[in-house]
Order: sequence, then C-alpha cells, then structure tokens
Amino acid sequence: MTANPSPRPILESPEPKPIAVIGAGSWGTTLAQLLADKGKDVRLWVREPQVCEGLYRDRINHTFLPGVRLSARLTFTQEFPAALDGAGLVLMAVPSHGFRRTLRELKPHCPPGSQSPRRSHSKITTPALILIVGARLGIHPVCSIFQIS
Repeated sequence: MTANPSPRPILESPEPKPIAVIGAGSWGTTLAQLLADKGKDVRLWVREPQVCEGLYRDRINHTFLPGVRLSARLTFTQEFPAALDGAGLVLMAVPSHGFRRTLRELKPHCPPGSQSPRRSHSKITTPALILIVGARLGIHPVCSIFQIS
C-alpha cells in the first residue's frame, strides 16, 4: 500500500496493484465483486471462519450474499498482512460497531507512510468514524468515510 492523494489514479493505473477490502459482509463482498467486475484484483479480508470457508469452497458468501458466485479476481484471507501486501488502496467495509476493533487489529500491519485520501469521493460523511481512523492509525484523515450499518 502506498500513500496516494486520491483512489482514482490507483483504479486507473496502468501498473496493476491489488485492492484490499476489509470486511466481507454484504457491503464489503458486493464492493469487492464490483471492483473485480471492473478488472481489478481484489483481496477480501474476512473475519468469520465459516464465511471464509464458504468463499474458498464455493466462491459464494452464503451468510451475507447468498447465491452470488464471486469473480476469480477475488482472493480471500483472514490475515491482515496477506490482504495489505502490495495493495494500492485499502477500503474499509466494516460495520460501525466493529470499526474501532478492526482498526486496532489492522494498525500494526499498515505500511509506514500510509495515509487517507485527501479528498472525498462520497457525499455521505461520518465525522466520528473519520476521527476514529485518525486516532487508531495515527494518521490525519481528511476524507469522508462512509458506513452502511
């Protein structure tokens, strides 16, 4: 993962870098699939062992997105280092009730120099979650982070 002022150059970059999606609920799984449909390699971090087993076995998230077979461009992991290694962009798709805990667990695995994007690509803002990111990761996020929970 490298510091970048905007996700747009990473999504359009001729140099392919994987995208890490943290959280394999319905939102995270859908987001990962949409990115894979756009030709991106995506690593989906999964907390729940039974969800990860179904993803490995069937390429289906039976718990949060049943009936949808996921792209071969998606890989699944329960390990933060595997999700983050070489990622050009990390997207948080964790419910607000688990956001602090996930950031606390993620922090030791963030590469030095990581930062939040410098501008928002969403009209939905959640200032409290932005402050949590800054406090937990020791960075000064100035982007809008959105949660669907």
